[in-house]
Amino acid sequence: MIGFSAWIFAVTLGFYTICSLQWYSYRVERALFHCAKPKWHLYFALAPFVLFVLVLALLPKLSLIIAIAYAGLIVYWQLKMATKLVLTDRTTRYFLLLAFVSILCLFWGGKKWYLLAPAIIIAVVLSVYISAFIEKKLGKKYIQKAKEKLGAMPNLKIVLITASYGKTSIKNYLKTLLDESYKTYASPRSVNTLMGLAADINDNLANNTQIYIAEAGARAKGDIAEIAKLLNPHCVIIGQIGDAHIEYFKSIDAVRATKLEALQSARLERIVAHSSTGLSDDEKCVIYDKNVKNVKASLDALSFELKIAKDNFGFEIPKLLGEFNAANVAAAALMASYLGLNATQIDARSKHIKNAEHRLNRMDNAGKIIIDDGFNGNFEGMSASYRLCATYNGSKVLVTPGIIEGQKGINAKLAKVADGVFETVIITSTLNAAELKSELKHAKVVELKHKSELVAALAKHSKAGDLVLFSNDAPEYI
Repeated sequence: MIGFSAWIFAVTLGFYTICSLQWYSYRVERALFHCAKPKWHLYFALAPFVLFVLVLALLPKLSLIIAIAYAGLIVYWQLKMATKLVLTDRTTRYFLLLAFVSILCLFWGGKKWYLLAPAIIIAVVLSVYISAFIEKKLGKKYIQKAKEKLGAMPNLKIVLITASYGKTSIKNYLKTLLDESYKTYASPRSVNTLMGLAADINDNLANNTQIYIAEAGARAKGDIAEIAKLLNPHCVIIGQIGDAHIEYFKSIDAVRATKLEALQSARLERIVAHSSTGLSDDEKCVIYDKNVKNVKASLDALSFELKIAKDNFGFEIPKLLGEFNAANVAAAALMASYLGLNATQIDARSKHIKNAEHRLNRMDNAGKIIIDDGFNGNFEGMSASYRLCATYNGSKVLVTPGIIEGQKGINAKLAKVADGVFETVIITSTLNAAELKSELKHAKVVELKHKSELVAALAKHSKAGDLVLFSNDAPEYI
């Protein structure tokens, strides 16, 4: 009975562990030391473990009740979460391994509580690290298979895109411009890791593809270098460098150096780069944001001028929102120009460009203007969206958790921008609430303890004719 209780507890603790790891890209250090809600580790791991050990030592007959209660707690917590554990081949392998390793460890512990307690921890830790070892071995096979597939496509042109902000938008815009002229494929959604791209190449890249557009993200030095080694791109777009993920890189210089790893290609032909990269115009490189002028953004369209080669061209894109998107379109347009499109083709196809999913998507619902900017999490983009909303004459409501990954004080700076625009600000996370409230002097502030309260809050604090901006939709674990 005691051994079975310990097994239930170990498997439940392992479930919470794999949830945390999946949220933080299976990086143990990130899950332990960089998690946004460290109290959850106390509530859902440490405190239950201490209680279970005490029951094992003092009231062992109650151990099964405590183990089942803990399992119920984790199930209830998971059901309330909008961001649930995603069952993948990796998590399935982990659970099978956890079940087996737990039995071995608890068999070693026997019925002695002072051995069962460390056995539970050993079982979970061993499962995590053995799982990581297995996935690393499998990963090498996937990467090699992807390399071989790319090597068998000699006519394929590869474009690699990286940036602190806007890489997904640039990727989508470039695909829109190229689709009519080439068989084009872009990595889906925000798939931008080495393993994600390798799997996408193996599973989804058609053999007759002419241009493959891939997005590269990073959380550590060397991440983009690994992707560049896999893809060996012909063309690279490096967008704006900023303080996103600064807690991992510690400095802007480290972020910049990591993004510039994208240039590590033996067959690099063309670079389209933002001025923040520190690169300069030359035969191979063009600095795209310097070629953008006269940007005008409204809730209906975006217009700007762009210098392509030696000529200036005027662009007006209906329904594309956000002044920062002028630079994103410019990066895509200049790369499309290099890949063979003329200015007339680029201008005509740019009319079909739309905001990327959850990036300033406008919807009109129940008499309200709803703007979904849930995937915008940096100061430049969020403040630009606030300035855009300022052009609306009616009442405006902001829904935001603030900036999750940024330097200290950045949310106070953001709140100052918001305070002059929005009549009501609904704060959806406790993480940045204090800093945001400190600079919201004029707006009415509504602070939510749980995201589940949002629907009721919007019903109470917004009405027909209002504009509602969802700015950075952070998941519950943040």
